[in-house]
Amino acid sequence: MKKIITAIENPELNKKLSKLNEYKVISKDIQYKEGIIEVLDSETDIDTIILKSNIPGESDLKEFINDLIYLKENLEIIIFLENKDNELIDFLNSKGISKVYFEEINLENIIRSLEEKKRGDNLEVGQPIQNSQQKAKGIIVVSGNAGTREKPIFGIFSKTHGNTKYKNYFNRF
Repeated sequence: MKKIITAIENPELNKKLSKLNEYKVISKDIQYKEGIIEVLDSETDIDTIILKSNIPGESDLKEFINDLIYLKENLEIIIFLENKDNELIDFLNSKGISKVYFEEINLENIIRSLEEKKRGDNLEVGQPIQNSQQKAKGIIVVSGNAGTREKPIFGIFSKTHGNTKYKNYFNRF
């Protein structure tokens, strides 16, 4: 059973969610960022937090997300954004938050977000954004001036991606 806290500024939805047998809602809907931090400090076994991006509080959203991750590393964060903000989406992606929505917060959408697995989809309204930590497939193009050697580039790539073909290239220096 998933243990959840909500910060969606809608106590009625919190009550409806708490009546479902699949989820255990830990507290009433939290109305401000500092309240979420207080609950996470006292309740160590929370699995998921559902929050609205514009929840009031002292810190900005990015700082707040960093605080949440610091307090509980494996916390699943589901966030509903008011506006599409690519910079914020990139930040959330970099933190491994893939359940980001741009739609009305209602019981049906919350349940759907809880049941979806973390996965990458095309960025569309109501769909999770792609997790930046998923492995990408594609082509790498190396370009440079005449006489530029490719081995240093492949050495760097090998070192950062675990490929062993050029791993000893840096041992020469």
